[in-house]
Amino acid sequence: MSEDIIEVFVENEKGSNIKHCYDTKSYQIIESRQVSQAYPYPYGFIPNTKSGDGEELDCYVITTKHYATGSTITCKVIGLLEQKEDHMMDHNIIAVPIDETNADPQCLEKISYFIMNVFKHDPSKHIEVGRFLDKNQALKAIKKAKLN
Repeated sequence: MSEDIIEVFVENEKGSNIKHCYDTKSYQIIESRQVSQAYPYPYGFIPNTKSGDGEELDCYVITTKHYATGSTITCKVIGLLEQKEDHMMDHNIIAVPIDETNADPQCLEKISYFIMNVFKHDPSKHIEVGRFLDKNQALKAIKKAKLN
């Protein structure tokens, strides 16, 4: 498999305002809670990684298709969106399913808006959105986060 092809486990499906948290070993839901915004795209994590916040590396899958919570999508990496949550690095990989060629040109705008508003109900959360970095920077972040 090419280094820019990844598997993404979908925790939260597009259009839902329910945030699911999974046990990353058993892939069972351990918590679900309502958030202030609906997810603009399927959102999940790259298995067998660990990011700056101590959890798996997060990923938004840019697609018009529906992917259910709990599904896995084979994707091609297109970039990385810098993010800090409560002053800890919590960057997001941006990817597209391998059978889709075009990414929504407004995806970064939609994701940034979502990130800045998803926890409006929780004033203790401090979120910062940074720059969009290219595929090479995203691949470096994935390589650094790999556990195997």
